[in-house]
Amino acid sequence: MQYEDKLFNEAEQTWILDKLYSDLDSHNKVSPSSSSWNSTQKAILRALLIELSPAQIVNNFSKVAEEDIINTIWLIYEEVRKLTHHPSPDTQNLNNIIEWLDQAGYRKTEYQCHCDWNIAPDKTKFFGYIKEQEILKYWLVNVSNLVLVWGRKGYGKTSLVSKVSKENKDIFKKVIWRSLRHSNSFERLFREIISFISPQIEISSSPSPYELISAFIKALQENHSLVILDNWDAILEKEDNKLYGELIEKIGQISHSSCLVLISTEKPREFEELEEASANSLYLKGLRESAKRCF
Repeated sequence: MQYEDKLFNEAEQTWILDKLYSDLDSHNKVSPSSSSWNSTQKAILRALLIELSPAQIVNNFSKVAEEDIINTIWLIYEEVRKLTHHPSPDTQNLNNIIEWLDQAGYRKTEYQCHCDWNIAPDKTKFFGYIKEQEILKYWLVNVSNLVLVWGRKGYGKTSLVSKVSKENKDIFKKVIWRSLRHSNSFERLFREIISFISPQIEISSSPSPYELISAFIKALQENHSLVILDNWDAILEKEDNKLYGELIEKIGQISHSSCLVLISTEKPREFEELEEASANSLYLKGLRESAKRCF
């Protein structure tokens, strides 16, 4: 462990640092020549998150030139601004870093979660899939942008997601659950979801599918939300199934601080490429007979 790794670690009590480091790495590099943030850059970021001034930060680094520290501070400012999709302000203020990251959901705050569980099953007792529960919880806590839970019908996919998402709902500002089996149209479904997550977003009276997708992405960027779509495989029977595929691709390609969870009997083909970068999938192989009887 380098000396810088020990500095300002109190920031970890308040901020989801692993997720923040990962998102900053993948979104843009502080230095074009580096593949990831180094120990000094991470330490300076932590210092800013505990509201130290540039002078206080400089005093903690004996082996780094003051000019390099100041340059890194403002490079971090720019990277955070771009990550959180804010325009360049007329006046730069380092306090914006905390405000922007707070709004984007990187603070470890237990929200008063606003939840719409719709027809999500109430599984207070759930047995089996211990490892799978841990994996799904890790993805939710660290806000993986796109998650797929899939497997054969009757394997407990919906119950697993319901249990884990309800146990971890308080890390999100908004949670909404919908079943595509009971959804009438693409427009109606996403009007509902968008108005729940970000009611301030205006949608025209006859929006195009692409307007709805853009509005949905904007809602995910503006609010730290969990959106769960059950019975994803039901879209195969719908006339507008291609729109759902395009939605997956967009969600996987664009940076946001929310999580979209899909539950399906099949793996969408769009997931094949996205899994290498921004998506995670969990395949359920089924429970032993003793565990099945507990449902």
